[in-house]
Amino acid sequence: MDITVLSIYLVFICISIFSSVWGQNLLLTSDVSVVAENNPLVLTCVLPAKGANTGWIVNDVRTETALLDDGRCIQPSAPQQGFVYTCLNSTVFTLTIRQVKREQNGDQWKCDSWISGSTRYSNTVNLTVKYQLLTSNVSVVTENNSLMLTCVLSDKGANTGWIVNGIRTQTALLDDGRCIQPSAPQQGFVYTCLNSTVFTLTILHVKRKQNGDQLKCDSWINGVTLYSNNVTLKVQVPISSVSLTDPATDNGVDVAENGTRTFTCQTSGGIPSANVTWYMRNGSSETQILTSATIGMSSSRYTSEDNSYIDTSTMTYTGMRVDNGSRVFCRASNIQDEVNKSTREILLNILLKPDTPKYFFSTNQAATSVMFYWLTVYNGGRSQTFYIEYRKVDSTFWNNVTVDEKKSTSCVMMNLTVNNMSPSTEYQARMYAKSTIGVSQPTEPITFRTLEDRIDSANQKSMSHTGPIVGAVVPGVLLVIVLVGLVFLCLTYNFKKKAPGERAKVQLHSGPRYFRRQPKGDQANIIDTSAENAVDSNLYQAKLDHIPELTRDVDLPEMSNDGSPYDYIGGHPNLQPKRALPPTPDSKGGTLTGNVDGGYLTAVDTCTSKSASIKW
Repeated sequence: MDITVLSIYLVFICISIFSSVWGQNLLLTSDVSVVAENNPLVLTCVLPAKGANTGWIVNDVRTETALLDDGRCIQPSAPQQGFVYTCLNSTVFTLTIRQVKREQNGDQWKCDSWISGSTRYSNTVNLTVKYQLLTSNVSVVTENNSLMLTCVLSDKGANTGWIVNGIRTQTALLDDGRCIQPSAPQQGFVYTCLNSTVFTLTILHVKRKQNGDQLKCDSWINGVTLYSNNVTLKVQVPISSVSLTDPATDNGVDVAENGTRTFTCQTSGGIPSANVTWYMRNGSSETQILTSATIGMSSSRYTSEDNSYIDTSTMTYTGMRVDNGSRVFCRASNIQDEVNKSTREILLNILLKPDTPKYFFSTNQAATSVMFYWLTVYNGGRSQTFYIEYRKVDSTFWNNVTVDEKKSTSCVMMNLTVNNMSPSTEYQARMYAKSTIGVSQPTEPITFRTLEDRIDSANQKSMSHTGPIVGAVVPGVLLVIVLVGLVFLCLTYNFKKKAPGERAKVQLHSGPRYFRRQPKGDQANIIDTSAENAVDSNLYQAKLDHIPELTRDVDLPEMSNDGSPYDYIGGHPNLQPKRALPPTPDSKGGTLTGNVDGGYLTAVDTCTSKSASIKW
């Protein structure tokens, strides 16, 4: 053969061999087609030629690489736990999974390698894992109800055992198709064999102490013990009650306005823990109480001996006058659609501190004494003590005197004389009210000067007789004017504070600012038309002007009896009525002092009575 032809032939052979190797891929195989859970599996990757390294790919994700360096297999720097890599030679690499898990069932594996300047890939190997499956018929079971567990084997097993919290308890056997119960089955447990691969365990009455137990099944299959997954028992125990423990027995509590009071509710034992909510009822309307600037919430729980939870909720409430008469209670629930309500509702009685006294002023009685006047207002339903503080304007030290309220009645004029003051001296004074509930805001300070000390026997002899008279009359007149003005302020204050009644279409020629109430059952309307007489308008019709749209004989309806025999009548805004002093608190219907001009009148209440209206 010609040397040239031989050379061409050898080149052709080399090209053919190279082309064959170049087009060949990697081959991946596994030692078993199906692997039982917790058993090992070996994957072998065969390269068509020597490769620089070999990588392993699972579900298209490249994980680790094993290298062969001068015949020495180099493991990955951080091999995946449970994996072992080997290099049998320059073309054969292995990966061993020590314990295959059910989660790996269906995983797709392949290998790759860098050969002759390109990456070559192997075929894909699918993992098939045989395992036992344990299921329960319900995810959560209520106490004293039944629960059935089903164990499905991957293949026919010799027997099936049940494991509770890591301890193997009982075994059910299948012998020639016949299910053999344990020789001493646990009380309340029933074992069945539906077929050679399906076994069941029924717990007839699940108890709260079993909450959290972990169960699994096992079986001896083909010489290997296979285990199922774990099933955790979830037992729910409905709470039977929720009770108010603070206050323990009282059905009503006193809470000072802006003061705090705690309320506590506690549940009976239950699983899971309960959610406690608070409510406030006002009449037929109830509102959930939420955490706010005036409401605080806290909760705690502890586990009882039977593993149930007892929950305690504490609400810190700040008293608000708008809540007076409302009722507080709680509800609790630990299972959907099952709600327990506290058996008691606590009545809120909001205690109010006194209001600030009104119209605080002074009059000079003598060079060393001053009389203070003020108008009492709402006292919060408690008797109160008035504190008057006074000092010289150039002093920082306040003196004080006190006087107790004689009657718990709003809108009463009171006065107090303070002696031992310095003549011709400028003073400041202020006052406030105090009760067992709290202290009112102080009044604005007033400033006054005491009289000069003019008592001098020599000067008195030289004074004319008119001096003492004028000296006595002028302060007296001033005092009368002030008192009359104070009464007017009292009436004005109450007129504004309380809702007025409807305007009465009756015009009086003259009459007082008060009329006596119509006695119950008496169809006549009795009006005190003068300072001395109480007359029946049915008998003295001339006292009423004729109004065409009304009959002559018009009766005032009976008003609620609140203990006062009079109702105040305010004048028309355009009139300037004369002042009439109110009846004394202990009046039983006597005549009034003073009268007013006539005009269209509006019926409202006295300082001591509730608002009332006259409807014609």
